[in-house]
Amino acid sequence: MRRLGAAAAAGALVLLMAPSALAQYPPGGDAECLRVFNAQGRPDNTFRRGERFSATGNASGNRRCADPNADVTLSINPVLDTVEADGDGDYAAIGLRIPGNIALGPATLAATTRLDGEPITYTRAIKIIGDAGTAKLPATGRDIGILAGWGVAFVAAGMTLTMATRRRVLARTDGSVGLADPPLLVDEDWERSWSLGGAGTREAGPVVERAEPEPVVPEPKPVVPALELVVPAPEPVVPAPEPAAPAPVTADVGPDDRVIDLLAQAVRDLSQAEASRRDGRHEWACFASQQAADKAVRALYASYGLEAVGRSVARLLAESPSGAPERLVDEGRVLDTYLEAIRDPGVDADGVGFDRYGDIQSEQAITFGHDVVGFVEVQLRR
Repeated sequence: MRRLGAAAAAGALVLLMAPSALAQYPPGGDAECLRVFNAQGRPDNTFRRGERFSATGNASGNRRCADPNADVTLSINPVLDTVEADGDGDYAAIGLRIPGNIALGPATLAATTRLDGEPITYTRAIKIIGDAGTAKLPATGRDIGILAGWGVAFVAAGMTLTMATRRRVLARTDGSVGLADPPLLVDEDWERSWSLGGAGTREAGPVVERAEPEPVVPEPKPVVPALELVVPAPEPVVPAPEPAAPAPVTADVGPDDRVIDLLAQAVRDLSQAEASRRDGRHEWACFASQQAADKAVRALYASYGLEAVGRSVARLLAESPSGAPERLVDEGRVLDTYLEAIRDPGVDADGVGFDRYGDIQSEQAITFGHDVVGFVEVQLRR
């Protein structure tokens, strides 16, 4: 009995350990494997027809969103685009566009790929709230009055041109018909002698008589009375009321494409940092984490229409328009130490660059990079 009990316990232990042994890279959730960033910095579940947006998948830890180099198809019925995952199963689809004929209201964004050889779909509920931009015709009293005045001016100009042309035509017409000159009366004998003797041996002949034409008396020209052009005076234009003062500019106004591109690159830099750490290249993991934080903070500045100056993550966080916690600024100071020390190892003459960084430093750098990128994502959704 004791042997049977021990065998049963061992079998149960094997069954419990089997899933973790087979799934070396468990799948990430929808929140990690289908992140979306719209162009206006609104909450990421609201979009407009024709608007650009980006979608990324980046699972943390030992999880994956897709098999390495697998196709990832983004769709909202219909398919928007198909991209290829990188060697770590992460992906980034930049410059996607909401279809212009999609119905308003709730919709579902899906990312379909393969994980461990099996199909898997990540979904996110979104809402279509309108069109990206519509043109409006002028509707104020001032605009209508201006259009009416231009119409009257064009009609008057056309009538004036017509009357001037008619007057020129009448001036050229005198009402008479010109008569052709009567033929010359030439004696046949004289004509014959002229043709035989030549111009220099003209012989005397009968006098040629030329019939005088009857004088032509022109008929009197008809008197055309001048037409007076009467242009009705335009109605008085009532000035439109002054428009209300524009609302103050908030964080959702800015260079939209720049915000999307910088934030998407920051997510990709974090993916590179995690890949470098798994490969034992800890100095590159630290450097990529600092680059991810730098691009995320620049995306935050761009959402306010500002240009971030300098390379210090700590200073940019401390001076950001939205403000930042002091703990996050301290993490930025740690990340700043990796910039020059890794990019230019000559600043420190002792040893080489890679032997001063290990697993502890790279893990800390990736954690701080995730903190900065996550903070910026929260600020853009407000």
